Amino acid sequence: MIERKISIDDILEAINYGETIATYTDDKPYPGFLFLKFVNTKPIHVVVAQNSEDDTCIIITCYHPDSNLWDADFKIKMK
Repeated sequence: MIERKISIDDILEAINYGETIATYTDDKPYPGFLFLKFVNTKPIHVVVAQNSEDDTCIIITCYHPDSNLWDADFKIKMK
């Protein structure tokens, strides 16, 4: 996150107000979610695992998606 210049505020904004574009229900030990949010016109993806037992989230990774790997709205990864 530091190397990618993504702030904690950006991550929280993505989680709280972003769109869930993928769910990973089979992830272990907790299901995961991929959030998309445009912050200052730049797209951010945040992957979070959710422990519903104690209502906590674990940030797995965050990044600015590569326009060469994602469709124009950054919601679908190209093959």
